Amino acid sequence: MALAAASGFALGEGKERLLILPCPTQMSELRLMIEAHDIVVLMKIGQRLPSVLTLLCELGIAEWCVFGSHVGMADAILCTDLSTLDPVQSRGYLSTLLIRKSRPDKRHLGAEG
Repeated sequence: MALAAASGFALGEGKERLLILPCPTQMSELRLMIEAHDIVVLMKIGQRLPSVLTLLCELGIAEWCVFGSHVGMADAILCTDLSTLDPVQSRGYLSTLLIRKSRPDKRHLGAEG
């Protein structure tokens, strides 16, 4: 919730389906979870962060996702542009990814959309 609040990421508008899960070991499993839900809150990412970022890029949805690590702490990382995220420097430990599988509604893109 702290990451969603800090980034302005809406968690489940209307009838959007939301799933919260620990990061699976197999990216094929994560792909299925993303395809079956509108929003996925991915926790316990750890060393799988590079693989997860690759998957989000392959799916073409990285630009609609938000990454946070150590949110609420002095060394917090908050990234709304995953193309700039260095998976090695960003620490998958104590991290969360908010994954949206489709372009957010214009009302979520700011005043000018």
